[in-house]
Amino acid sequence: MRKAAGGKDPLRALLEDLLAGRVTSAGAATRISLAGLPQAPWYIGLLEATERPARLRPEVTAARTSYRGDVAWLATVDEPFEGHAELLGGVSARVASRDLPRAAVQATLAFAAARRTGVTQSWGGVGFDDGLAEHPSLLEAAAERLLAPLDPSLRATLEAFARRWPRRGAAAEDLAIHRNTFARRLSTIERELHVDLSDPDVLVQLHLATQRRNRDKQ
Repeated sequence: MRKAAGGKDPLRALLEDLLAGRVTSAGAATRISLAGLPQAPWYIGLLEATERPARLRPEVTAARTSYRGDVAWLATVDEPFEGHAELLGGVSARVASRDLPRAAVQATLAFAAARRTGVTQSWGGVGFDDGLAEHPSLLEAAAERLLAPLDPSLRATLEAFARRWPRRGAAAEDLAIHRNTFARRLSTIERELHVDLSDPDVLVQLHLATQRRNRDKQ
């Protein structure tokens, strides 16, 4: 992995900014490109600090940093560790560079679930109500950032689709729009969020996110 010749490592700075929510999708893609690295695949992970820190393989790890006393990493694989020590952590889904801001949220939530359950968690196995009720600020931030690319009409479309699934016609009627308009909005949602709405697990996660966001605004 390419490192800076002097000063602060730009990839470490990127990782810190991602975890702090200071990077846009376009900004993440640009900074990865400027570092001369591929646009995909990428993972972000959080790892519980121990007396014997886990060693990360340099050939697949772009950056590591301290995060609230624990360890955060940015890598091109989901298990960048040397050896097979007992590790407790959380890892994001596989993403392209423009989706790294979302991956940072995923890793944070997965790590919170791991700390609660005592079992390492990946984003695919973590839900918004999966042992995370005691982290309302995390959930609120996660819901907002996951849905950030969607305008109010697309959020309403997603909510109606999830509520009425698989009855698209009924969902379109709820919104008082034509079925073709509804279909175009679904395509836009898939493009903006980089998801497949035919996947029930994805739909459940997004529906829970919309419910959480609506609850936070009440």
